[in-house]
Amino acid sequence: MVVLHLGMVETELPKNGLQKLYREGEWEEEGSELLQRELEERRRHKEPHLDALFFSLERVLKRAEKLGVTLGIENRYYLQEIPDKEEIGIILDKFRGAPVGYWHDIGHAAVLETLGVVKHEELLELYAPKMVGVHLQDARGVDDHRPPGEGEVDFEMVKGYLPEGAIKVMEIHPPATADEIVNGLDFLKEKGIGA
Repeated sequence: MVVLHLGMVETELPKNGLQKLYREGEWEEEGSELLQRELEERRRHKEPHLDALFFSLERVLKRAEKLGVTLGIENRYYLQEIPDKEEIGIILDKFRGAPVGYWHDIGHAAVLETLGVVKHEELLELYAPKMVGVHLQDARGVDDHRPPGEGEVDFEMVKGYLPEGAIKVMEIHPPATADEIVNGLDFLKEKGIGA
């Protein structure tokens, strides 16, 4: 299994603008306006980036098939990154039959829901049948990669969508301690998600 990050749609806006606005406490006043501007910019600039992605992915998938490797298309953290909600489906449909599936990053989905981009559960409803793996992590606000149980993610909801056989990987970043990570694993086991 190889999890892929598929690049981004380059625009004039900074890629961390939404998250920065949220962290600075300006979200309520300016968030929806910036979100609409970013969505429009992304729409205007995405086609050449998607074309380049399809060109590259076709070659990578041919090689992956020869090697017996499955590729996981991961949902992303920043709005400009590829793929967005619709692009996940476009990619999976375009390369149907190839060794490719959906890789669900819980933290990324939770952050984009906080920002009003897409509902976490909507991603799961759409793509759980094609899910090959999941990054297990928690999120609070726009900060992800937290140990499970230390954020706002509804793991009961997530559990209902995880297909049998999906690879489960905890993806936790500093400043989490070893004890917090162990507690996160115990939390997942209590929820019936951990190994």
